[in-house]
Amino acid sequence: DGLPSNLIRDIGVQFRNGERYTWFATDQFLVRWDGTTIVDYAGTCDMHTAERVFVDNRNHVWFAGLKIIPGLVIGDDGDDTDGGGGALSPIGLCRLSYTGLGLTTWTQFNLRYGHDMSLDESGRLWTCGIDQFGVSSGGGWVHDQGTWCVFTNPDEPISGNQVNAVHALGELTKYAQSLTNFLDSYTPNWTNHF
Repeated sequence: DGLPSNLIRDIGVQFRNGERYTWFATDQFLVRWDGTTIVDYAGTCDMHTAERVFVDNRNHVWFAGLKIIPGLVIGDDGDDTDGGGGALSPIGLCRLSYTGLGLTTWTQFNLRYGHDMSLDESGRLWTCGIDQFGVSSGGGWVHDQGTWCVFTNPDEPISGNQVNAVHALGELTKYAQSLTNFLDSYTPNWTNHF
């Protein structure tokens, strides 16, 4: 009761100042529950849905969302996907961080979509995405100490831009794609595993 939708796409748990917060990525927007109260983050980072949510080892909350693009039509039948004059399109990642005074800051990272997210032992956030609706949102990315490293095909040795899953294990990161029959691995050198 109190959630904006029964369609929950992802859940993340954050422990902060002795409190537990459960974050829900819904098809409406991102929400946080503290065990008693639900707080909605509708419109955060100009996103209309929350697709994925992830809490890293620095207690930052990351989420990937979609935005309604007015006039964008998907498919041959002329229908839009949201029924309201536009279609949903990936626009990036958004990160919630905290200042020393306890204030919150939302930072948006355009063109870094989080179809899946994984954290390695060094605290680097690895993400991936797929090209959707004519938007180049596919490939892989790693966020390390405030800097993004981008892996896209053909500029980098990743086999394609339809990356559905990422899993980081120490210095080894694996990317799985829908259009290939192998995994791309980063170790910091690229290899393909069939």
